[in-house]
Amino acid sequence: MERNSFVLPVVALVIAGMMGLALFADFYRHWAAEQERRAALRPATLDGRVEPDEYARSYLDAATGIALHWSIIGEEIFIALQCPGHGWVAVGWGEPDQVQMMKDADFVLAYVDQTGVHVEDSFGIDFVAHAPDTELGGHNDILEQAGSEQSDSTVIEFRRRLDTGDTYDRAIRPGSLTVLFAHAHEDDFVSYHASRSTATLDFFGGQP
Repeated sequence: MERNSFVLPVVALVIAGMMGLALFADFYRHWAAEQERRAALRPATLDGRVEPDEYARSYLDAATGIALHWSIIGEEIFIALQCPGHGWVAVGWGEPDQVQMMKDADFVLAYVDQTGVHVEDSFGIDFVAHAPDTELGGHNDILEQAGSEQSDSTVIEFRRRLDTGDTYDRAIRPGSLTVLFAHAHEDDFVSYHASRSTATLDFFGGQP
């Protein structure tokens, strides 16, 4: 009788603990979803810094070490790039059936030097070449930009419309897009990249 009296409270405690863990897990899921919802409604502050929870979604490209962060607010997208080292950093995108290496991809290249942050709205004109939209008859559709350099990294932030209407831009819509990453060690828009990579992302949902 005494043995049963001891076992029953222990079983009750185990069950209560399991119920507590389940409740905590459910609470955490709801909390995380709410944080993501709030981040999706709050525009990022473009100041050359990426704060925790500033952007709704993130993706780390293992091949280049570039971290891509983004939030979609209304008809605009806010993007941040965190890149190891100094020099230019680039992100590009386009429909999978449009993009062939660099050709026909929409690019944003940027670097930071002593005079400030420099951002170029560019377009892939060949498999291994790009040109500024403004030289092709298009427009610079970057609405706002910021950037900074730390001792071992570079941060670039910018915003633009999801669909600029520019012939030399690719609209960002729900569904998979081919996304290209690259960076170099030089502060210019002409030096060859030191590393590059390609991923498939859905800006409205993350990594398929």
